[in-house]
Amino acid sequence: MTKKHTKSSGIAALVIGLILILGGTGTAEAERVGLDVGPSDLIKDQWVWAPEESPSGPIVVVVSLNEQLAYVYRNGIRIGYSNVSTGKKGYETPTGVFTVLEKSVHHVSSIYHAKMPYTERLTWGGISLHSGGLPGYPSSHGCVHLPLNFSHLLFEADSMGTTVVIANDHEGPSEASHPGFVLSPLPLEDDDRTRPVLGTDAYSWQPDRAPDGPLSLLV
Repeated sequence: MTKKHTKSSGIAALVIGLILILGGTGTAEAERVGLDVGPSDLIKDQWVWAPEESPSGPIVVVVSLNEQLAYVYRNGIRIGYSNVSTGKKGYETPTGVFTVLEKSVHHVSSIYHAKMPYTERLTWGGISLHSGGLPGYPSSHGCVHLPLNFSHLLFEADSMGTTVVIANDHEGPSEASHPGFVLSPLPLEDDDRTRPVLGTDAYSWQPDRAPDGPLSLLV
């Protein structure tokens, strides 16, 4: 074997080795990060899942089209958030309040014949939450793309009938398009969880601040 061939073989082996090393760590699980990384600090397909923040209760999913982020709340407390990719121009993801109508682990699109792992159908017209590509901008045909392992965890945690809110800055309150740690119709910051509670003999009642809508209690 000539020196030229030996050098080429060595370079090829090095490239293959790098591919194997990078490929072994480039899984969806590797992009899971801790609570020290806030929603606005997530990059590309990073995500957070912290079910211990609220171990039980009903789940609500909020998708912010402006932020390209999904937030998961259980019993009104945020337990997860993730980058998403929503509908591109001409295929905009609809806004509104939806419920999960159907769930399928191995769904395949009847329109585009594409695999849609962990599908949670929101409309009978084809809009769903599911695992999909995350290029960092709206790129789907209307669905909400989630990271693979994040979509798996959400799929296992929620149920049929789960409420999903999709909002932007032009439709609905800013608390829906830019939600905080606590799911509330009033603007709350992440440090609200550290504020002291009222004493046993104190209370606050201001019904004029939210004259209508659902009533929520956090215990």
